[in-house]
Amino acid sequence: MHKVAKLESRYADRVDETETAWMAVVNVALERWRTSWQERTSTPELNPELGRKFRVCFPLAAHALNHVEAAVTLHSSSPWVAMSSVRIAFEHALTAQWVLWTEGGEDLLAQQMSLQDHRRSSEFIDAVVRAAADTPDLVESAALAEELGEFLGEKPVSDWTVVNLCERFSSTRLLYGIYRDLSQAVHPSYGLVRAYFDITPPPDVVVGPINPSGAKLDSPELIRGMGVSSLWALYVLEVSKAGHPGAAEVLRLGEEAGLPVDLRASDLQPHLQPNYEAIFTPGTTEQPRPTPAD
Repeated sequence: MHKVAKLESRYADRVDETETAWMAVVNVALERWRTSWQERTSTPELNPELGRKFRVCFPLAAHALNHVEAAVTLHSSSPWVAMSSVRIAFEHALTAQWVLWTEGGEDLLAQQMSLQDHRRSSEFIDAVVRAAADTPDLVESAALAEELGEFLGEKPVSDWTVVNLCERFSSTRLLYGIYRDLSQAVHPSYGLVRAYFDITPPPDVVVGPINPSGAKLDSPELIRGMGVSSLWALYVLEVSKAGHPGAAEVLRLGEEAGLPVDLRASDLQPHLQPNYEAIFTPGTTEQPRPTPAD
């Protein structure tokens, strides 16, 4: 038993050291976000190849980084609220990288958004028509709703899902595992229910008093989620800048902490990537310049 306890203690120490290193990465990434982006009053000069993608990637990356910032503030006092913010950050940062590393990714994502809008509009129209069947006063509204339905057009087609994104960039399902773990704080789950009571673990399960702030998390995914989300989002922004002056530094920051940054490195479908001419590539010693226009 003494040997087991010693091994457990050593493992716990390693986990603490790793999480401390990841948290340091998060703080550096957020500081760069503040100084290089939040304090700007205008859009920086962009890589000409990425201007269109940037209009989609920036909102995704900014939302991710702002949620990481919120999670850092809350992770000690309200860890489960922080985890829900990290889950949002993870999804948006991953999507930003997917848009950047997918030919026409911005259009494919827009198609997914159009599909969501089409579903909501169709459901609203159907609800009004059904209600009118029982409420004569709504007959005129139902007729108007059906007229509006004619303007919806064909239902868009999209196979975009976060699961597909995770599986494209991870052969081990690690990304999906992180995503699922973080999702405990977003959807009703056993983990969330247990967090708000002081419960003695098995075999002597005892439900204690309420815990309004939520129990401290023993999962490393909160801090790791903060780390990868902040790095992915910041990297997309730095790669988008003309000459990408900060991209290599963000890449180095992640590599030293053992966190993935450029998801091209684990892309299982590289044929989907755009054929860029002047994009930052890890391992290059010089910053490529855009090819002059003829």
